[in-house]
Amino acid sequence: MSKKAYLLEDRIKRIGHYLLPGLTLTVGRNSRCDISTLNPKTIEPGYTIEEKIAAGHVSGIHFYISYERDGNIYLWDNESTNGLYIKQKEEIDLRRIFRRTVIHPGTSIFASMGYEFFLREKKIDIDAQKSAEERASAESTRILMYEETF
Repeated sequence: MSKKAYLLEDRIKRIGHYLLPGLTLTVGRNSRCDISTLNPKTIEPGYTIEEKIAAGHVSGIHFYISYERDGNIYLWDNESTNGLYIKQKEEIDLRRIFRRTVIHPGTSIFASMGYEFFLREKKIDIDAQKSAEERASAESTRILMYEETF
């Protein structure tokens, strides 16, 4: 049996993360996030990302994305980041996100310093993913979703 899901593609790491109904993902630069977007080139020599976050120089979370049971996908910014921008397929220019916003497949998401994501619709086989989903649910309330390279 297949189920409608969405794939959040990390265009920098070339990895995709499934977004299933009822799930909220945190996207950021450290272990508190479901999706880590750390680019080692953005860290000053002699400092770890944990030291930078502890000192308040780097936000740990870029944004949140959720696929709610009402069928909508919501995107919202962590207010301490350098900005969250989207470009939906019908738009010409980037638009900054300040509050919880509904987005659709085909949306490009630009977060902080040079991170780019793309949201697309994807059908998945529920039976093949079920055991992995159950294991992830048991481990944590924040689920690291299944990765797919593209």
